Amino acid sequence: MQRKTLKYDYPKEIRITQKDTRQVKLVEGAISSGFYVLLTLMKIDILDLQRVIIIGQFGKYLNVDSLIHIGVIPDALRTKVTYVGNSSKSGAVICYHTSGFATWVVSVKKILEKNLFL
Repeated sequence: MQRKTLKYDYPKEIRITQKDTRQVKLVEGAISSGFYVLLTLMKIDILDLQRVIIIGQFGKYLNVDSLIHIGVIPDALRTKVTYVGNSSKSGAVICYHTSGFATWVVSVKKILEKNLFL
């Protein structure tokens, strides 16, 4: 497999292969599919979303223009994107202290089971 080299102002070369490109497309497809399935199941339009939260240590390094360019999120959500970073512990604490959260999780699970045959 022939490798193409992109030159940046970094001390080392960054090489992007065809395999790397395929992996990005697989990620884009998985995230986009999940995104639109959830919108459909919840019976809401993409423009109804008040914000999109990018969570995770890796996610904090992705800029919104890149996410839109590769198709992970649509341009209509450009101004609604918020980055949180690594939030698994904080999220667990918030969920634990949120009244009705467990009931909500069970209701979403039932919707998914009904519609996706889990």
